[in-house]
Amino acid sequence: MINKISILKFFLVLSSIFILISCNNDDDSESEPLIPSIRFASGSATLQPGSDSIKINISFTSPALEEGEITVLVENDLNTGFDDFTTIPPVIDGKIIVPFELGEFQPFFTVSSNASIAWGGINRFTAFKLESVTGSTQLGSTSQVFNLNLISPLSEYLENFDDSNISDEYGNGSFVGKHGILWNYVDSRNEDDFGIDGKGIILRGSITPSSISATIDSGIRSFAVDARKASFSDDQRILEVLVDDELIGTFEPEFGEGEDNTIFTLIIDEINIAGSFELKLRIAGEGTSQEMTLDNLTWTPYED
Repeated sequence: MINKISILKFFLVLSSIFILISCNNDDDSESEPLIPSIRFASGSATLQPGSDSIKINISFTSPALEEGEITVLVENDLNTGFDDFTTIPPVIDGKIIVPFELGEFQPFFTVSSNASIAWGGINRFTAFKLESVTGSTQLGSTSQVFNLNLISPLSEYLENFDDSNISDEYGNGSFVGKHGILWNYVDSRNEDDFGIDGKGIILRGSITPSSISATIDSGIRSFAVDARKASFSDDQRILEVLVDDELIGTFEPEFGEGEDNTIFTLIIDEINIAGSFELKLRIAGEGTSQEMTLDNLTWTPYED
């Protein structure tokens, strides 16, 4: 009996110790809450002139223990000025002061481009850096910098085939050209001895028919292409230009008989199609030997 009582007392004492430790831990957690830290919710974004504003979020690891302010340092590259974009709250003396409330999780500021500035065709760059924070909040150890790329839209696009890997035999294929655009070709080959300005593409004829096409996101206002005869045949050579499978232009250069090195330029204005579109160039006309070299496909973008 004595042994049983002793064992019972031992377990009672042990339980009391665990209860005391648990209570002490609870007291500590209540008296010493974790101090929240802040960081950018993401690391980068891209902005174009006239595009919608973007919201740059600053995240708390836990709710703010009191109201306060975050100071964000704004650092521009040599091409960028503070009149290129607008922020809310505004930039004052190279800094943005972002307020936050008690219990807030994610304060933010917004950035919008100045639509009247085209940025001169030069891409620009701005870095927002978390510099300091007031109140019972600290800077996080990571994601303290947000990079904003200010992309200047091109006034003209060019595909000159410099990045192409078209075979020296007729066939079908594709390549990624300028501006990251994927071009698909049918029954075509490289420029061989009939180049215009370095690399190019020869469309063979209308039987297949030979063509080159791509889906482009810039919209299209106008289009131009250089063309020349790519064989000694005198068969009829007609080049058709289509946008979204609709014929927008037909081009029949007046090549001379036999060998002819003359370069003709087809120009089509007032196309005025916004958004994504498919551009296709194909050979038409009568004959079996209608080879034509194309180069310097040029188009200007269009927006509503």
